[in-house]
Amino acid sequence: MRSPLRKCTSEAKSSEVAAQCGPVWFGLLDKQANPTCLLYVNACQPPRFKMETRLLLIQNWISQRLNDFKNQLKRQEPEQQVPDVLQHEKDPGENSENEMEMEQEHGEQEQQVPQVPEQQGHAQHGNEEDGLPHGIEEEEEEPVDLEPVQDVPVRRTARSTRRSSHQVAGVRPKRPRREVPRQNANLTSTVHTTQPDDTNNTPGSYVHEVKTVFDKEDAEEIEDNLETEAGLAKFLNKRLICMVVGEKKIDNPRIKIVRQYEARLPKNCQEAYQGQRKGSSWLQNQIRHPGVPIKKFSSVNLGKFGQSKEGWSVQSIFKSETPNHVWVLFVGWDSTTMELKTMAEIKKTAPDMVKKLEMKNEFWKEAEKMYKEKVLFDSLEIGFAREKFVTEEMANDPSNRYWLYQDQSFFHTKIQENYGLGAVQYVCLKEEMVPPPKFTYTPHNIMREYVLEKCKAISDDYQKKLKKAFKKGARELKGNGGIGGGCETPHTCKCKIVFETLFRRNPKQPKWNRLRLKHNADGLLEFPVDFDRNNQRIVVECTDACGCSIRCPCRPLQQVRRNPVFIFYNFLMNQFGLKTGVSLREGDLIFEYTGELIWELDGRKRRGRNSSYDADFKVLGDGFIISSWKIGNVARFMSHSCNPNAIFIEVYVQQNPGDPVIPRIAVYALRDIKNGEDVTIAYWDKDDMPLIGDDKCLCAPDCPRYLVRVEDDDDDDRK
Repeated sequence: MRSPLRKCTSEAKSSEVAAQCGPVWFGLLDKQANPTCLLYVNACQPPRFKMETRLLLIQNWISQRLNDFKNQLKRQEPEQQVPDVLQHEKDPGENSENEMEMEQEHGEQEQQVPQVPEQQGHAQHGNEEDGLPHGIEEEEEEPVDLEPVQDVPVRRTARSTRRSSHQVAGVRPKRPRREVPRQNANLTSTVHTTQPDDTNNTPGSYVHEVKTVFDKEDAEEIEDNLETEAGLAKFLNKRLICMVVGEKKIDNPRIKIVRQYEARLPKNCQEAYQGQRKGSSWLQNQIRHPGVPIKKFSSVNLGKFGQSKEGWSVQSIFKSETPNHVWVLFVGWDSTTMELKTMAEIKKTAPDMVKKLEMKNEFWKEAEKMYKEKVLFDSLEIGFAREKFVTEEMANDPSNRYWLYQDQSFFHTKIQENYGLGAVQYVCLKEEMVPPPKFTYTPHNIMREYVLEKCKAISDDYQKKLKKAFKKGARELKGNGGIGGGCETPHTCKCKIVFETLFRRNPKQPKWNRLRLKHNADGLLEFPVDFDRNNQRIVVECTDACGCSIRCPCRPLQQVRRNPVFIFYNFLMNQFGLKTGVSLREGDLIFEYTGELIWELDGRKRRGRNSSYDADFKVLGDGFIISSWKIGNVARFMSHSCNPNAIFIEVYVQQNPGDPVIPRIAVYALRDIKNGEDVTIAYWDKDDMPLIGDDKCLCAPDCPRYLVRVEDDDDDDRK
């Protein structure tokens, strides 16, 4: 088995030994040479060296001494300028270490990747001496005694990313750095970071681009105990309703105000932040994904950073061909540092990762059956094998696109978990993997100030009408509020009064009444027998005014939900679709449709936005739109079907009386959905779909329809 921490023995390559112990080879020149280190190196000393190697080692030794002298002068006389003889010419594309440190320590700085000049041969992968790309300075290494390491344990203790889990671990001694060949990362000179739209704050304006910021405070460790009533209530009371891009202060802790909306690291990702800041493994040039780090620790960093008193956070575990063993990938470290551990050990230290692996195994079992039934398995056999077992070749290649899929899955899952939602896994079964989808992930809606002001105005109008209705309807509707529903307190439930007062009548079509869909005692939404998808419908969730608890079956959107989903590349449609990772029942809440909440006057769409990601409102207010074009969640990947198994439903939610009513859209299951089955929605009515067009509807082999052409769908991030 491959060990990422291979010891330095007499069989080590001379170049590896020379890179680590170069000055010691010329012990006569270095009067401070360590005798123990000298004996150790002599045991590995090859019989002869080429003259070029000797000259290179002498040059490295002289350079090191000059740098030491330069640092000493800086410490003694910080205000004086270092003599010119000690200064080296700086590459215009190079960032000094001090500049990089200042940027990261003060936080809130946009990620920068220094220029990486093209080199020939092995040099194009990085500096042969330290394994870093050219033009990047690594922090100064602390001196390490190069003694034999036969007695040093090679395994790191794994722990869950949640601090409340087991954290048994010992201090791991520092190790000598080991030279490893760097894979070709195909680095570009800069990393693309999009800029926010600061045009105006008027109806129709939107945040169409987002930049990425890596800040230490964002990745701080937190503890959430959702098992107790007190812990769950505390978690839900601080969970955000929305995020607003603006400057006005709002007296509501569940609404966050930011001047610019930025993609940031989720909580409990300190190791990822440290890897982004100090790691030496640079990822390939396709990595421009918001919120995903572009740097990690690699095996060359084990000597300095490869120790922890608390254990190592596990990013993911993978099945191994060795029975009862799994490969462990750590947060902030690339695939070359994975370790093989027993399943029993992982169950004790990171039990949540074992549950995720079992969930994935069950999903792949069901997905394999479905593809075999469709006679498609043979063409995807390589992809299925890649998802089942991680090979040695994949582990030794951190630039493999498979690891980008794993990174995006991990960070989007962390965002979900921090919001009380289920795991997300991105998958591509093609032999030549396509890049994963690029967008900014959010579990809640984003909006500008003008949208929040509009929501407040509507909420104030709602409250005035409800105040009168509660007084007037107290006698008529007493004991009737929860009939046909599953509220914990049906005799005090206010949901019926809310619907009758605010939503039953359609102001544009007075003869047509809207439909109120209700939950039963199991929390499942009940659809009438004659349910028509074209009818305007709404779900009114219970609030604190109803007298029920947060666990009431009629408050699913306000609760914690752990349904896992898989974002699956559909090679037939050349875009990503969505599969459920667990079996669902008819009426189950699958997830919320999130993105940027926009309000447009008279339905006039702002030019430049891809409207194929728009979901509009009919009941909660004309002009409101949720766009998941650049900002969204897993719901944006649902494919169209003429016979869908899911449906959009507007939801009235106001957990606390002081909260503004933010228009929200939930996705419910229209029928039972099997594990591994696609979750589909009807974006168009059958009668509106042409029989001739460019994009064939692939919902069924015999479907004769074509998709409705969207004028501005040339920038489709689902592809």
